[in-house]
Amino acid sequence: MREGNGMTVRVNGPNRATSTGRARLLAAVAGAVVALSLTITACGSDSTADDGNSGPLKIRVAYGPGFGSLPVVIAAEKGYFKANGLDVTLTEGLDLAAYLGALGAQFDVVMGLPPGILQASGRGVALTVISGLNRTDAAHVNNPVLTKDATIKSAADLAGKTVGVPTLTGISADAVRYVVRQQTGKDVKLVQVPPDAMADQITAGRIDAAVSAIPYFTGVESRGIRVLDDVVIQAVKLATGNKDDSALLGAFIATPSYVDKHPEVATAWRKSLQQGADFIAANEKEARAILQQHAKLPAAVAANAPLPNFVATTSAADFQPFVTIGETIGSLRKTPDLGTLIHQEK
Repeated sequence: MREGNGMTVRVNGPNRATSTGRARLLAAVAGAVVALSLTITACGSDSTADDGNSGPLKIRVAYGPGFGSLPVVIAAEKGYFKANGLDVTLTEGLDLAAYLGALGAQFDVVMGLPPGILQASGRGVALTVISGLNRTDAAHVNNPVLTKDATIKSAADLAGKTVGVPTLTGISADAVRYVVRQQTGKDVKLVQVPPDAMADQITAGRIDAAVSAIPYFTGVESRGIRVLDDVVIQAVKLATGNKDDSALLGAFIATPSYVDKHPEVATAWRKSLQQGADFIAANEKEARAILQQHAKLPAAVAANAPLPNFVATTSAADFQPFVTIGETIGSLRKTPDLGTLIHQEK
């Protein structure tokens, strides 16, 4: 446990590992977060860390480690949470499905991705999206297709191929299934492969292609692997009739009752994350150094891997493409009301 700048950081379980173990952790998290709600049946009652004392509001937050959550690390490191009236306890780890299950009891705010949030909300779990986190677009590629197969020139060519994905459910898996079905009417065989093992599996011929994630496609061209377009962007473009060429990747959620009890939290949380994002944009070298130290990354990886587009705001429009994708491939059985799912300033 580390303390400073008005926040406490708890590093759970495997995060206490060596730098090699931490690298494995970051590899796994790229896919682990995508299925955060698939095993959840209900949320706990809304106990809260706020003890009623004056001063900053105590708030317990669970999130996944990696490049995508860098604004959280920066906001804690630079004291933005405290400056905005939040006394934040951060729990960092891979158990995001369990974290969502503990939302309203052990945690006040947790990180999630659009497909998992929609699925949980559609099953009746009471959730409110209080902020965005990061986006992917042409200038900030996050989920490109990797391959050595000369016949594969786009995601549509993955029909009938064996494709590695971080997890068999979630944003990468949903996107590749949707693109292949929409463009070919066929399907694709998905196998679970950790992002840090994808290049090896492609080189060994065990898979035809893979959907990668930051930072694991950096430098793979030196091994004869081609980096194709971001499949999540392709899926969102298809789902919106080419009206949108960027996609929300991460968001933070709370229970409606917690937000009603503490209406200042959503605004303060978004402001803190946006300040973190603005710091990264203005001080990228320092931000990367902070990430390297925090995540125990190799210097070359921390310095050269691409960063997502960090944006703290979000809207129902960001979730609508994932509704279309989920309904089409059958991963979203009941569509939630996006108007009530996304927090609205009062």
